[in-house]
Amino acid sequence: MNNTLDFMDHLNLYEVLKWIFFYIARGGFVPIAFMICIALYGFGWMHHNKIQADKDKMKFSVEEKNESPSYKFFKLVNKLFDLTLKYTVKFISAFWVNLIPDALIEKVFKTRVSFTERLRQAKQDYPRDAKVVTENEFFWQPLRSPDRQDVSPIVYGKWWNGEDVAKHLSFLLPQKAINTVYKLGLLVMVSTFLILTAANIPERLLSWMPSWTAHHYVLENAKVVRDNISLIPEFNKNYFTVAEYEAARQEVESNATQYAAEQLVNARGYNAYPWGFIFSHGILMNMLFAIALGFASIRFMLFRAYNLIKIPFINDTHEETGNSNMSTDIATYKRNVASSNQLAMNYHKSPLIKFGYSSQTMEDKGVLETVRFGKPIIQSMADLATSTLVFGMPGTGKTEKFAKDRVRSLLRLKVINLHAEKNYNEYFDGRTNSLTDKAIKEGYLDTYKPLEIPKYSVGMAIMDAKAQLWKDMLPVVNSMFLSDEFRMIGPDEGELAIDLMATLDPAKFQSFIMSLATQMGGKIDNDFWGNSSMKAIKHFGDVLYLGSRTEFARRYMRKHLTKAWSIKLFVELICYDTRYELLATLIDAIIKEVQETPERFADILVETTITSLKYVMTTWTNGDIPAETKGGIQANIQSLLADYEGDALEPFLTGLGSNIVSISELWTKIIAFNLDQAKYKRVGRMAMLFCKTLFYEEGIGRQQRYSRRQIEISDYFRSEFPNLLTRRTSIESLSVEYLRSEATTKLFNEYLDICGELEAAEKKMWGQGDYEKELRRLANSLPSDPIDDYVADVSATNAELAKRALSLAEDIRIKEPQIAKKLLDVVDLDPTVFNVREGDTQEEIARKNRCMNLYYEFQDAKTRVKREYFNIIMDEYQQLVTIDPQGGVYTDMDYFNVARSANAPVTALTQGMSSIKSVIEQKYSDNLMASIGNKWFFATGDKDTPDEVQRLSGEAFVFNNKLKDHELLNDTKPTGFVIYNSFNSFISQQSEDVRHNLEAAETQEQRDQILDEAIYPYTYDIFAKGDAIDVDLLKMDFDKLFSSLFDKQPVIIQLPSMKNHFLNTTAVSDYKSSGNTGTGIQHNLGEIKGEYKKAYDDMREKHKNYVEQGYGQKVSLYSRDEYLRESNAHIFGNITRAGMQLRVVALVDKNIKEKTDN
Repeated sequence: MNNTLDFMDHLNLYEVLKWIFFYIARGGFVPIAFMICIALYGFGWMHHNKIQADKDKMKFSVEEKNESPSYKFFKLVNKLFDLTLKYTVKFISAFWVNLIPDALIEKVFKTRVSFTERLRQAKQDYPRDAKVVTENEFFWQPLRSPDRQDVSPIVYGKWWNGEDVAKHLSFLLPQKAINTVYKLGLLVMVSTFLILTAANIPERLLSWMPSWTAHHYVLENAKVVRDNISLIPEFNKNYFTVAEYEAARQEVESNATQYAAEQLVNARGYNAYPWGFIFSHGILMNMLFAIALGFASIRFMLFRAYNLIKIPFINDTHEETGNSNMSTDIATYKRNVASSNQLAMNYHKSPLIKFGYSSQTMEDKGVLETVRFGKPIIQSMADLATSTLVFGMPGTGKTEKFAKDRVRSLLRLKVINLHAEKNYNEYFDGRTNSLTDKAIKEGYLDTYKPLEIPKYSVGMAIMDAKAQLWKDMLPVVNSMFLSDEFRMIGPDEGELAIDLMATLDPAKFQSFIMSLATQMGGKIDNDFWGNSSMKAIKHFGDVLYLGSRTEFARRYMRKHLTKAWSIKLFVELICYDTRYELLATLIDAIIKEVQETPERFADILVETTITSLKYVMTTWTNGDIPAETKGGIQANIQSLLADYEGDALEPFLTGLGSNIVSISELWTKIIAFNLDQAKYKRVGRMAMLFCKTLFYEEGIGRQQRYSRRQIEISDYFRSEFPNLLTRRTSIESLSVEYLRSEATTKLFNEYLDICGELEAAEKKMWGQGDYEKELRRLANSLPSDPIDDYVADVSATNAELAKRALSLAEDIRIKEPQIAKKLLDVVDLDPTVFNVREGDTQEEIARKNRCMNLYYEFQDAKTRVKREYFNIIMDEYQQLVTIDPQGGVYTDMDYFNVARSANAPVTALTQGMSSIKSVIEQKYSDNLMASIGNKWFFATGDKDTPDEVQRLSGEAFVFNNKLKDHELLNDTKPTGFVIYNSFNSFISQQSEDVRHNLEAAETQEQRDQILDEAIYPYTYDIFAKGDAIDVDLLKMDFDKLFSSLFDKQPVIIQLPSMKNHFLNTTAVSDYKSSGNTGTGIQHNLGEIKGEYKKAYDDMREKHKNYVEQGYGQKVSLYSRDEYLRESNAHIFGNITRAGMQLRVVALVDKNIKEKTDN
C-alpha cells in the first residue's frame, strides 16, 4: 500500500499536464487528426440541431442555407456510415434472417404478444365496468358474429377509444415482421462491432501511445523503480541482511528499464487475466457502441416497417370534426354494437339468413348503423321473427330476387333439421301429444329416456291472390327433395281444404267479418259494416252456434252435407231463408233441446245468446230493421258467394270433406294456397283471408295452449304427488296477450333476449317454464362476500345479466298484476320416479305410464313454440291485409307486435305504400309500418313510398366533399394518398376493386403488379379484425440507418395531414443577404418569416372553410330523389339485426362493381 502511495505521489498536476503535452505535441498525426475530427463532428451536430429547431419554430432555417465546414463534415461522416451499414445489412440480411429462428428472438426479447397480454393492455386502455355496457365494451369481446367481425376500429377519424389513429396502427405489423426487425437490429450490432474491432479504432484513436511518449514513461518509471525496488512483485519481500538487500537492489538497477516497460504494459488493462482481452484494445467500447446503434436502428426500422403497410389514412380530415360533433351518437353506437354482438353470438347466433350485399351508399355517407360495402347482409331467425315487408313495382324482382331467396334459405334450414324432426316424430306424436307405438315398444313409457328434441322445425305458408307465388317456389321445393313436406290448399283433386269456422266462436266470427271489411267491401264505420250490420251478424252467429249443439244440426249435416256451424249455413240463414222456415226450425230445435238437455248448452247459453235469440225471432223477422238496411246486409253477405257457382270450394264453406285438415296439423309443413282470385272470385279470396287470420290466431293460440298445458300437467302432478317440490312459474310461460301495455311488452322482449343470450352461452336449451330457475342458478353463482372463493363456472357478466332478467320478470309481475292468476306454481320433479319397477301392480304401472307420458308431453310443450318456426309469405299483400279495430282477432293491425314471441312472422310483398293506404286507413297503415321490424324497398313508381324511404333513412350531417377522389398534396407535392369521404367506405371500396382486379388477372406477375400499385392492397377484414399484414421487410428502405439517429425521432407513425393539402409555400422568397459583419448584414429573413406565416394561416383558414362548408345543414341520408334514381339492382332496407336497426342499400348481385353515385 505504501509503495502504491509513493507511486501516486509522482502523479501531480505538473506530471499530468506534461503527459497531455507529450500526447498532443509528440503523439503523432493520428490522435491529433482524430481530435480535430471529433471537434468538427460535434460542431456539425450542433449546427444540425439548430436547423431542426428553426424548422420546428418557423418552418425555415437560414442555417440550412449557410452550410458550415463542420456541418458538411457531419453529413459526410454520416453518409459514409449510412453506406457502410446499408450495403452490409442488405448484403447479408436474407442469410442472416433465415439463420436466426423466430423462437429465439421471441424468447430473448419477449416480443410475442399473446391474447393474455393484449387483454392486459386493453384493461389499461379501455377501462371496463362489468355492470355497465361501456363505449369500449366491444373490444372486450373476443368472439364476434360473422357480421360483426368487420366492424372497423376507426369511427369518424378516431380510434375506437377516441384516440389518434396513428397511435394504434402498430397492431397491424405482424409478429414475423417484428422478429425480422429485431434480427436486423442484431445484424447492425454485430456488423458495427466487427467493423470497429477490425479497425481497432478506439485503441488506435484513443488509447494508442507514440513510441517517444512510451520511452519517456519507461524512463520515468525506471527511476521510480530504482528508488523503491518493492514495486517489483518478485522483490517485494523481507531482507534479513544488508548484503542480501544490496544484491537485490543491484539486480533491479541493472534491469530497471525492463521492469518499467512491463509495468507500463500491465497498467493498460487486465491482460493478466484470461478474459482481459474484452477490456483491452477498446473491445468493450466497441461492444457498447454497437449495442447502442443496434437498438437505435431497431426503432428506426420499426417505423420503416410501418411504412411498408399501406394504410391510406389521412389525419385532420372532416371526419375528426364529425367525431366531436357526434360524440353522443357515436357513444350510443358503440354501446349498441357491443350489445348487438353479444346477442348475435348467443340468442341470434344461428341459423343465419343472407340476402344480397351492401352497396357503398350509406357507408360513404358516414352512416354508422349499416353494413360495409360488398359484405353480405345477414340476419338471424330471431331477426326475421320481427316480420318483413317488401315494396316494389311489378318487374323489379321482388319474387325472383327476394321471395325465392328467402324461401330457399328457409328450405335449406328445413333440410338440415328434417332428419332430427322425423326422428323425434317417430317417438313423440305432436298431434296427439303422446308417445308413439314405436316409443312404447322400445320402453320409453316404462323407463324414462330423454328424447332428442330437434333444434328447428320449419314450416311456411305461401299465399297470393293470383296463386302464382307457389308455382314459382315449387321448383325450389322439388330441387331440395321436400315434396313429401309440401301441402296444397285448394279445391282441386288431391288438394286439402280447411274448415274456416272450426276454431271460431261467435265473437271471433264477428271479428273475422269485421276484419274482412277493408278487403271485401265498404268502410268500417258505416255502410254495410255499420253497427246495425255487425249486430245482425253477431246475433245470427250466436244462434247458429247454439244450433250446432242440437240434434237438428246433426240431421241437417247428414242430409245437406253442411255443418251447422259453417259459413254456408250462416249465409243460408241470412240471405236465402226468406220465409224464415230454416230459421224457425233451428230456433225450435234450440228451445226444445235446451229444455230437455240443458247441460249440453250450459257453457254457451248466457244472457247475450238469449238476446240474440230474441233478435232473430223478433227484430229480424218482424220487420223492425229497415228494408234498405236488411237488403244491404243480405246483398253484401250474398256477394261472398254470388261470384262463384259450383261445389269446388264447398269444403271450405260447409266444413265437411274428406280432405279437411286443421291449421295446427300443417304448422311444420310447406303450405301453398291454390285459390286464384281470377278463377274463384270473391269466395276464393274470402277463404284465403280467413285462412291467413286463422294462421295468426293459431300462432298466438298455440303459444297460449302450450303454456297452459305445462301448468295443467304441473297441477296434475302436484295433486297426485303432494310431496313434490314446487316453484313459481317462469314469466316466459305467459302468453303475450296478457300483457296490456307496450312498456311491459318491451320488458318481456328484453327478458327473452337476455335469456336467449345466456341459454346460448351455456350451450344448452332451457325448457319453457324453466328460465327463472336457470336465472336464479346463474345469479347465485357469484360469492356473496368478496373474501369467498369464486369457484362457479359462470362469468361475472352472465351472472349480472341473470340478475337483470330476474329484475325484468319481477317488474312485469308488478306492472301486470292480473297475470298472477295465470302463473300458478309448477312442480320440479325427477321423471325417473315414474319408472316401472319390479313388483309394481298393474294399477301402479298404468298410473306411472300415464304420468310418464304426461312428463314427455310436459317436456315437449316447453320447447314447442320456440323450435317450430313458421313463416307466412304473402305476395300482393295489399289484397290480403285486414284490420279489426276492435281487436277481437289478430289481424295486420296488431299481429306483428306479437309475431316474434309466437315464432310465426310474416314476409309480405306489395307494390307500394299507396297500395296499402288504398285498402286501410292512414292510422292503421302507420301502425302496421311501425310494427314490422324489417322493410325492404325495391324501385316503385308509387308517390308515398319514396317519402317513407326518406323518413326511415333519417337525417344527419353528411359531408359534401368536393375534393373526393383527388390526390392528397403536401405543400403542392403529391403524396400518393387519395382524399376520401369516409375512411371505412374508402378502404372497403379499394379492397373490392383489388378483389375484382385479382380475379381478372391471368398471371402471377399481373397479380403482383396489381398489389404493388394498389392504394390499399388488402381485404377489409384484415384491418377490421386486426389481423397482421404480411410485409417483406427485406424490401425496406435501408437508407440513412445511421444519420437518421440525429433527426427528430417520431413518437407515433407519421401520417399525412389534410391540412397540408391547402399549404402552398412555393411563393415564399429565397433567402438573400448582403454586406459583412463590419458594415452589417442585410437579409430578407423577416420577409420570409412573414410569407411562411401567411402560407400557414391561409392553410388553416382554407381547411376550416373546407370542413364548415362541407357539413352545412342536416340532410336525408337517402332522399326520395336518390331512391328514385336507383336501378332495380339497388334495394333500400331498414332492418333489424341482433337488436340494432340497420339502414342499408343492398345489391342483389355482388358482381356489380361500379360505385354507387350519390
